[in-house]
Amino acid sequence: MKNKFSILVVTLVPALFFLTACGAEGTDNIVAGAKSAADKPQIVTAGKSKPAKRNVIPTDGVMAKAVDFSTPEDIQKTFQAIEDEAGEFAANQLRSAIDYMLVYDLSVNRNKQKMYKKLNGKTPTQILSMAD
Repeated sequence: MKNKFSILVVTLVPALFFLTACGAEGTDNIVAGAKSAADKPQIVTAGKSKPAKRNVIPTDGVMAKAVDFSTPEDIQKTFQAIEDEAGEFAANQLRSAIDYMLVYDLSVNRNKQKMYKKLNGKTPTQILSMAD
């Protein structure tokens, strides 16, 4: 009796384990798929810049003008202009891109002044593509 029970346990437990593991994998793909195109930023190139809607980053207007990162006041003015014309989402994406490069760009060694000097004169669109 013990032998039959052991065989049953040895075959049934791994089978249940693999079935539940495969089932969980399928649901992860569904959840990840739900965060696809609707949640990713989109870049719009046509038309005049208006305050951006959620997840839309324009490439014209203020996003095509060179940034002025020479002084802290100029940095604030630049971000305010981007927020006013392109929208808060675009300004936040630019801040995130700069923070990302501050950490992962070894040439600036996590030094904000070096980062701003490196990015001074580039357009926000160029900065976003550098971090991409």
